[in-house]
Amino acid sequence: MPFDPLRHSELHLVIKSAHHRMCEDIFKTLIHKGTAVIPGETSAESLFNSQSATHANVEIFRTQINPPPMYVTECKHVADLHLTLNGVPDRVPIRVKIDFGQVNATVTAMKDGPGRQDVVTASIDWLMD
Repeated sequence: MPFDPLRHSELHLVIKSAHHRMCEDIFKTLIHKGTAVIPGETSAESLFNSQSATHANVEIFRTQINPPPMYVTECKHVADLHLTLNGVPDRVPIRVKIDFGQVNATVTAMKDGPGRQDVVTASIDWLMD
């Protein structure tokens, strides 16, 4: 995300080049606290670009803070998914989907679009502390 000095803390500033200032560690909310979750039916999705043509790392965080914080540094880290990409020429869209069960959430990260699907899945105990 482009760095905005009116919105973002300097602690999260990353300078990519003289004209390319980015904000890192942004927390993206997929489901808000208080949202009704029906086990086996409720899911949430997000789309982002892979870090490179060879891999995508997906970090999963959770928080009880309402409204949600801006940065992942204010959240609890619960999982990492490492997706190896095969045969892609450049950075590609990655779709992350969370399916909520009784206690566990199944997180799937996959290359979005046509062609061979590179997929990684993890099961997370969503109620753990």
